[in-house]
Amino acid sequence: MAASLNGSFDLTQIALKIIESTYGLVFISFLLFLIAFGGFIYLLSKSGVFSNFATYTEHTSKKFHKEIESKKELINDDSLSEFKGAMEHHVKVSKLENFLKHKNKDIDVLKYALLSMDSKRALKLYERGKDFLVKDPQTKVFKLKEGMTLEKIKRREIFGLCIYIIINLIGAAPYLIQVLITLFRIKGVEWFSLSDQLLIFIAFLVFSLIIVTFLFNPRAAQSFLEMEKINMNQSENDATYAAE
Repeated sequence: MAASLNGSFDLTQIALKIIESTYGLVFISFLLFLIAFGGFIYLLSKSGVFSNFATYTEHTSKKFHKEIESKKELINDDSLSEFKGAMEHHVKVSKLENFLKHKNKDIDVLKYALLSMDSKRALKLYERGKDFLVKDPQTKVFKLKEGMTLEKIKRREIFGLCIYIIINLIGAAPYLIQVLITLFRIKGVEWFSLSDQLLIFIAFLVFSLIIVTFLFNPRAAQSFLEMEKINMNQSENDATYAAE
């Protein structure tokens, strides 16, 4: 019975068949990568790296609060009274940066994100689309740069999508041609290996993503301007209701 089982379930034969298949090497490499990555995470957890990171974060938070208290003392220093307004501005910016977990010295950007329903998304959209945004020096209101319209944004998106498809078709060409060679059993043609085909496709994919990201940045700017805002009146009512 044991011999029968070994004969019908031979792991060595199964492994050899997988390796000999077209994508067997890729599958085995991916499996080994997962095992190695899992082991790496396990070793990190055992080494205490994650707990040390939590301790470091707590230490950083305490350090920040000490710095704020120190700055407040300087603000109340009579010898620095002429700079009080500017110093209060910088303290306010530091507090907003810490609250939003985002480094940006433009207090108007931080205020805009703070008043958005999704502050993290607002900041991400701003960073992507800031080259296509301007701020009115008087009203401090953000708007698209002059000449950038919704129609132009849509045209860029269509162009970006076409470029993305074309670039990835070029990147996939070695594999597609290999499929044709195999399908029609064409002999005497030296072609790219499977690993080369994969590397070429990844390279073109990354390049296409870079191009498309640039072309879609104006849409990020427009989405930033359209972020849903917090209803401050409703928030005040909710706070009053909770206090009661």
